[in-house]
Amino acid sequence: AHILVGQASGSVFSIIGSNREMTMVLFLEPVVISAIVHAAIVNQSLQIPIIMTNGVFNNHTHTLSSVLMAITFILVFQPLVRKIPFDISEAETEIIEGSIMELSGPKLALIKLGYMIKLIVYSAIFVNLYFTAGNGLAQPFVFLVFWIKISLIVLFVTLISITNARLRIDQALSYFLWLILLSISAVILCIAGL
Repeated sequence: AHILVGQASGSVFSIIGSNREMTMVLFLEPVVISAIVHAAIVNQSLQIPIIMTNGVFNNHTHTLSSVLMAITFILVFQPLVRKIPFDISEAETEIIEGSIMELSGPKLALIKLGYMIKLIVYSAIFVNLYFTAGNGLAQPFVFLVFWIKISLIVLFVTLISITNARLRIDQALSYFLWLILLSISAVILCIAGL
């Protein structure tokens, strides 16, 4: 939606911002797909409930590749949720809020709310795949522990965003290339059984 909003507005700054957003999405999606493929290989299932229930560390196989993929997912988490230093498509000083510069009121609020929902959803995916400690508790406590873990991840992302400066697009793309290589190597190690 963010890319389409920028392309439809007609402003030069919005188009530049949406092009940056599109570039980041194209570089980040292979890492997310690699994480999903890795989880499917470890669980030997393509069923999402099985993958989300078991995670990748519960069956004690593919430990090296699982640790590598967890590190990769942690490193890609900040750009996935478009927080500083990776909110390049909204650089206020360069392109005046980028693809959302023409928005105001409820439309801008929906875009911002979408970012917040994305943060919670990716946090839940990370918790279910890689941070499964405490899942064997009784029912009310599992729910509480789940939201505590998500809150810790949101706190971690917020701390990173308030202590770092925004990256340039070329710096971010070189960072993404390393993440793609790490995620592909984790999938290759998983296929090899490590």
